[in-house]
Amino acid sequence: EVEVIIKSGATENLMDLAKSDEIDLIFTLDKKIYSSQWMCAAERVEDTIFVTSDRVFAQKSNIHLIQHLAKAAFLLTETGAAYRYELEQMLAEKEIEIVPVLEIGNTETIINLLKRGMGISFLPEFTVKDALEQKTLQQVHTNLPQVVMYSQLFYHHSKWVTSQMQKFVELVASR
Repeated sequence: EVEVIIKSGATENLMDLAKSDEIDLIFTLDKKIYSSQWMCAAERVEDTIFVTSDRVFAQKSNIHLIQHLAKAAFLLTETGAAYRYELEQMLAEKEIEIVPVLEIGNTETIINLLKRGMGISFLPEFTVKDALEQKTLQQVHTNLPQVVMYSQLFYHHSKWVTSQMQKFVELVASR
């Protein structure tokens, strides 16, 4: 039997829990993490993109940030999400601030609101892959540099890996 707990919070806090053997595995979506005390069981590069259901907005090529994006109605994840943090840092370098009309921790809710025409968001591409393929959402191409994150599955190097944990690692690695 494998119990999977999905817990949000700072990666450092989760790593402390794993060091003390309170949790077995950590799955992150963040900047690349490396340390010799951690075994990275699975790793994948994840692109983050701007998405909307507004076809006219999405069809504009290489949208100029100041004129269009900064004025758009943004639906964003809560402050603290790694990819939102990276977006805010990139915008701060250009002295631009996005004030979201809605902040919510549930990505699926954001996607559903976007499909109903409620604005634009900045999300990991894998979360909107189906909607992009079904053309219910479109990617917005901008003049901003690409934000790349990593999904990584870790366990502490001294952790005994059970057969159930190994099966879970295999499942995550195969996606």
